[in-house]
Amino acid sequence: MKLFAFLLMCSVSFSLAGQTATTIPVTLLHGSAPSEIKSVPAFGWYDFPKGDDAGNLYFHPDPPEFSSPVILKLPAGTDDDAVVYKVPDKGDDSCEYRAFSVTRAGSVAMIADCKEGTMIVHFLSDGSVSSRTVLDIAKGFDPSRVFAVFDSGVAIVGGSFNRTAPKPLLGTSLFGVFSPSGKLLRRLDGLAGIDKSAKPKFYEGYAAFGSDGLLYILQPNEEIVVMSESGEIVRTIQYHKTVRDAIASHIVVSGNLAVVELHIVSNPSELSRILLLVINLATGETFRLYEADPELGRGMVNFSSKDGFTFLRLSKGRLQKMTAPLH
Repeated sequence: MKLFAFLLMCSVSFSLAGQTATTIPVTLLHGSAPSEIKSVPAFGWYDFPKGDDAGNLYFHPDPPEFSSPVILKLPAGTDDDAVVYKVPDKGDDSCEYRAFSVTRAGSVAMIADCKEGTMIVHFLSDGSVSSRTVLDIAKGFDPSRVFAVFDSGVAIVGGSFNRTAPKPLLGTSLFGVFSPSGKLLRRLDGLAGIDKSAKPKFYEGYAAFGSDGLLYILQPNEEIVVMSESGEIVRTIQYHKTVRDAIASHIVVSGNLAVVELHIVSNPSELSRILLLVINLATGETFRLYEADPELGRGMVNFSSKDGFTFLRLSKGRLQKMTAPLH
């Protein structure tokens, strides 16, 4: 996970010729003139970046640039100061980062494995901790499938128990809705459309908030499950990856469009080819299939149905932001 997402930010030149064939034409994305981000030094990250409706970007940066566990907010304006959301280290009570969530309104939360148990840490807008909630869940839980906290404080969490969990739970999965107080309100494992395997393909299990307040969850078999904060499945969207055996790794929702990031691995020793599939959420039909020009790098960090894609790239030791409109 860490290595994969770090590679997303590296600028890599590659040929578009001779690549895996798709069932529809691929449109090459060209970027705007780059704007340098001056508020922070260049950094790597892991876990996928997130964005809010104001255009701010959120990352889990890779040490040693920042101590962990930390979430970094890059404001929409490239000259504005960055905000660091940090869980204070209390020595033997330190927490180990697992995942983070950002709502469309910019509310930030982190799930971590702490001494007290699996905990959700909520933050204020200045980056300080507002509250900590221990979940009604055993230690050793890895939320590798879904972690999303609504503005109400209700959380939807999905993943599996790792080797530090109690033996009876080792290798089992949990998918549930938790109250703001941490109580397990409802298990979702048995719902139709929810992948129940304890060891799913890692990248096919990401989620994003829509402007309608619902959660859009990538599932295997080319499906997106749309879920309310109560855990009700509102609808299921069937889409077509356009490339056989492509891995759907990431989803961003904006307006009536979603972009699903597809990874095609032809040789395990090489970087995957990345395609950006834009889907009409009303119909599930493909709006367009894109591939980023090498000048944009591999770091698609946000998407807007109005403004298009946002990329970060590394150039001469500095981070640069570039945008690429839909066309």
